[in-house]
Amino acid sequence: MKTNEKPSETIRKTIFNFTAFFTNLPEHKKNISLQFLEWFVGFSEGDGCFHVSYPVTKKGKKELPRLFFIITQKEQRVLLLLRTTIGFGAVSKSGEYWRYIVADQKNIDRLIYLFNGNLLFEKTNARFLSWITARNTRFSPDQQIPYRVPSIKETFLARNFSSIFHTAWLAGFTDADGCFSVNKNIDQRYSLGYRIRLRYILDQKGERWFFEALKKYFQHGCILQRGKTEDRIKENSEEVDPMFRFEVTSLESFVVILAYYEKYKLRSEKYFSFLRIKRLFFYIQNRKSLPWEGKVLRRIEKLIEGCKKIEKLKIESNLFTKGKE
Repeated sequence: MKTNEKPSETIRKTIFNFTAFFTNLPEHKKNISLQFLEWFVGFSEGDGCFHVSYPVTKKGKKELPRLFFIITQKEQRVLLLLRTTIGFGAVSKSGEYWRYIVADQKNIDRLIYLFNGNLLFEKTNARFLSWITARNTRFSPDQQIPYRVPSIKETFLARNFSSIFHTAWLAGFTDADGCFSVNKNIDQRYSLGYRIRLRYILDQKGERWFFEALKKYFQHGCILQRGKTEDRIKENSEEVDPMFRFEVTSLESFVVILAYYEKYKLRSEKYFSFLRIKRLFFYIQNRKSLPWEGKVLRRIEKLIEGCKKIEKLKIESNLFTKGKE
């Protein structure tokens, strides 16, 4: 692998360290933006799979382990964007879904340089540790890559939860396991008989500490467990890695959320939901000066319908990918 000069963008302060990856870029890549790599780490923590297989010969003898990195998505376009930007891997069809796969040793090592010490979630770090350990069994001690003890979680917590909002990590994670949504709630106090409720949602198995940190940062939001209310979550202490949902509906929090996604762009179709939610937020803020009737009301109804279509795709995708964990 050739050595490249570090891009000037790496001067920007970040909680991530991509130095090892930048010195091992694919030969045809002169530069990959720091913001994209932050997005990729977040996207991988949501949908990435660090898979190890142990082939067995016909005589029953175990061969050296083989490593695979896989991301499964309903949406092909975001995986093609990933492959083109990162410079390696393959995208193929798998039933009704698409998969981004890296299987060759050179690019597996590149991913190790990228992820090593840069993963936030405890369970992702545990899977990555198994992955890098399997990789090192194939090589002599002088060729092994040391596992870098992760410090991202501690950094995130130590900086009053704001550090993640100065990176594109959350945009990547939202592209994988989040969505923007809108509900029409019956409310006779409004002339239309209902009110609009904007929702920002993140889903994840386990890692409740992360949602607690976000809730404290936003000073709003609720943490739900699949099939349970927030008050009943603590009663389920025996369940291992339950599925949690973090949901924000506060308009005050949406000011922060929308500002973040203006700076750090979503790269999947959820970007279009963000644009619709942003427009709906404008109409909600200006309801008194811009009455919801005629053309304005028709625009609002169209925006709501567009959000629901994207949310449906997200739910269908999660039913598949979460079942594979």
